[in-house]
Amino acid sequence: ESSLQLGCGFGMRSQVALGWGRESAAGERSRSLGLAGKTSLRDGGDEATSFALAWGAGRADSPGMPMRLESTYLTGVATMPLKGSLALHANLGWSRSRSAGASTTGWGLALERSGEGGIDVMGEVFGDDRERRPWVQLGVRASVLPERLWLDASAGMQTTPARPKALTVGMKVAF
Repeated sequence: ESSLQLGCGFGMRSQVALGWGRESAAGERSRSLGLAGKTSLRDGGDEATSFALAWGAGRADSPGMPMRLESTYLTGVATMPLKGSLALHANLGWSRSRSAGASTTGWGLALERSGEGGIDVMGEVFGDDRERRPWVQLGVRASVLPERLWLDASAGMQTTPARPKALTVGMKVAF
């Protein structure tokens, strides 16, 4: 699976991103196109809890099917500064999958520590009402060029007997 996302702020305390993806498995290929955004409802800064609303919609195709609206989501996000360089992140949201013909309620909790030298570490647990066993994940983000370039990676696994795993590598460039 590969993907590319470009985003920017456009005022009104909001950001928007356009993403493209491609997946290939067992000789089958699919493509996706998504629009996502995040709007700040309350910026608490370093002293109080901040609240935001994340939203999005995606189109996808599958073998033998044209590209069509596949998914929509809406998520409430809260970030609470804790002692020192720690922050607690929580989210609760709703998503709809057209192909599955189902809606899902998702949740997540993460603890983030902003470190010295531009290295941040995170641990999170997340899941939804369809899969009773949550995922656990650890991640790291490094500021390579302050306020301009970041690299990140994460590794996680679902707490089921099969233990499916996920590994991510990413880069963010600001200009």
